[in-house]
Amino acid sequence: MYHQPTDLIHAAKDTTERRPNIYDGPSEKLKSILVGFLNAIYESKRIKAQRVIDQYRGLIARLNARKRQDAFIRR
Repeated sequence: MYHQPTDLIHAAKDTTERRPNIYDGPSEKLKSILVGFLNAIYESKRIKAQRVIDQYRGLIARLNARKRQDAFIRR
């Protein structure tokens, strides 16, 4: 039979510090890195979307003008 020293058993039972668990999720440092990364992606997508909207703003305006003109002619 295998016996452990009693001082190690008591030391393990007496710990008040919470041990990390694999189900706790990422650490605070990792979370901050991921949040920064996701914010950068979000900002990049927002800027890209704004560029596309600006690029096609003239086409959108012409399409809307044509629709208004067609609606006016149909009256």
